[in-house]
Amino acid sequence: MIENIVKLERPDVILYAGDDLHRLIPLGTQLLLKTPSHLIRVVYPSMELVSKKDGKLFAPEAKRLLQEMHSSRLDTMPDFGVPFRYITGNDDLVLSSKGRYYVCLRGVGGAELHRLKETRKGHISVQRGLSLSARCEIYAPIIPSFGWFEISIATGKVSVFGTRCEFGLHGEIKNPPSQYADIFLSHLPPLGVLDLSHRFGTEHIGSKKLRNAVARFKPKLAICGHSHAWGGHVADFDSTKVVNVSSHDRDNSPGNYAILDTNDWSVQIKSVTPKPLLSIRGARDLRKEIPDLATQQMFDSVSNPSEFLRCLEKLEEQGMNTTTVKERVQSLEWASPEVKRPITFNPRIQAFVDVETGLANGSTPGTLRLIGLCYEGQIHQFLIPEEKDQFLNYIRENQISSLASWTLYDRDSLLPMFEDAGISMRFIDVCQRVGHCIPWHTYELSRLHTALFAQNSNQDTISGFEAGIYVDHLVIPNQDCPYCPPTDTVMARIREKNLTDLVRMREICMVLRTD
Repeated sequence: MIENIVKLERPDVILYAGDDLHRLIPLGTQLLLKTPSHLIRVVYPSMELVSKKDGKLFAPEAKRLLQEMHSSRLDTMPDFGVPFRYITGNDDLVLSSKGRYYVCLRGVGGAELHRLKETRKGHISVQRGLSLSARCEIYAPIIPSFGWFEISIATGKVSVFGTRCEFGLHGEIKNPPSQYADIFLSHLPPLGVLDLSHRFGTEHIGSKKLRNAVARFKPKLAICGHSHAWGGHVADFDSTKVVNVSSHDRDNSPGNYAILDTNDWSVQIKSVTPKPLLSIRGARDLRKEIPDLATQQMFDSVSNPSEFLRCLEKLEEQGMNTTTVKERVQSLEWASPEVKRPITFNPRIQAFVDVETGLANGSTPGTLRLIGLCYEGQIHQFLIPEEKDQFLNYIRENQISSLASWTLYDRDSLLPMFEDAGISMRFIDVCQRVGHCIPWHTYELSRLHTALFAQNSNQDTISGFEAGIYVDHLVIPNQDCPYCPPTDTVMARIREKNLTDLVRMREICMVLRTD
């Protein structure tokens, strides 16, 4: 992916904000083997001992593992054609020896982790499938860019200060910037800036030392990662732009990157999806129906719409129904969506609902905080739990028996409330109904609305992730945070998002109603 980005963008230099260095770093001429008692250097790929003074011997399994590295993708680092400067992340287990740095290799030669074991006689064997250990591992040399340095670009030189991150989720930076640089390159964000995390509890996971350094030296940019959910976001901290270029680590998630223009210090956030065609609605379900592995691999490998269409034709020859997915792939070439059939309910009389909650926990919806209801052209919003009774009374008084929502997440959030109140409610999955009416390559609400109405629907509203994490962090506990917007401001933006989504949903359905 990085190679493709470099070919497309033709940058002067790559700055990499850490994590997963073992996927990018060449093994070099030596490996460092760490056991509880010794640091052992071997020549790669022959695996001969650099020094035989300890009389070490490798068990056959250990020897095979080390030699497997020669054919693994860690053998050589891709030549990106431009300078590649990087620092370490909290997932990079790094040690230093004799003035050099080494990164732990995990999953080399396969998906398993490996740990070295030294016998009493000094022989080295290997144990597989064990959890990561800082005591007995295999390391490769790296040359990270710690401290102050300069990079050459077409218009001159730019100064950068690279920080070293400690290992572990709650690690700090070990060498906070000690002087001005145009760019601070750090895996951790400054504390309180693009760092509000929820994976291990809702908390800020940035660096206090970096925050103090940014406030003191005021670099033009601070490049960071670490908090995956904020990848692709830019925020201002005093006079510094903080740019989080991390990527979500879910399968087939887009890879985020930023293009920095040092002429005016502007930032362009971009992303690329490894297999964008598999993101088309219905494609993954279709793949699950493919009976043989070879055809699945062919399905996964397609890289452009024409290849995908040819693949779908082959599936049709095998008796599979690909009509819907094929139309959605073809829509990539359309200027606007084409309405095939009317929607199967009347949006003029239908009640629409949209909920705002905390972040979901797997398949369990987050804590319900706001219900937006659009009925007879009027929008009403109910805070939960304060206005729960008003919401239920409104449903009863208007004899509302069905609610239409963009996804069934709203149903899952509301059903317990209706069941407790003894109210029978039918839910309509609007996105699914719309998908039957309009073949289109994306059914994300704001993007589909933009395509249908030929206007920019991506208004400056809070995202679903931001709404959810702020509900958990600020709204439900009803507390302020020194690093976050005031709770009242956040709640006002959540209300605006809720209202906007209801309007978009109803307008899309009105377009699809023929009478």
